[in-house]
Amino acid sequence: MVRAALTGAQPPCSKRRPWTYDPGLRELRESAVYLTAPVMNGYLAALREHRARVLYGYPSAAAILAGHCLRSASRPADGVIAVVASSAAPAPPNRAPPTPPVTTRRGRRA
Repeated sequence: MVRAALTGAQPPCSKRRPWTYDPGLRELRESAVYLTAPVMNGYLAALREHRARVLYGYPSAAAILAGHCLRSASRPADGVIAVVASSAAPAPPNRAPPTPPVTTRRGRRA
């Protein structure tokens, strides 16, 4: 399973490919700093190419990437991203949708 890490200030490798892939760790590394529309389109293409199942990173960067997906025609392919995991504090309320409370089968809060 390939994991995409949207963290850090790693500079883009090139203008043609602003991300890196580590085959040993099966990790696609994308910078959370360079979030312009063309760069995010490249990130989404890389997610499709490597079939990343997990997106791990800063909540604000993931929210910006998700907003870009909603505003543009560029989206990851169906079934590519199955899980989005956070590496830091929650995003500000204006960036992330509220998360419903986790409940048990009997409707009690966990």
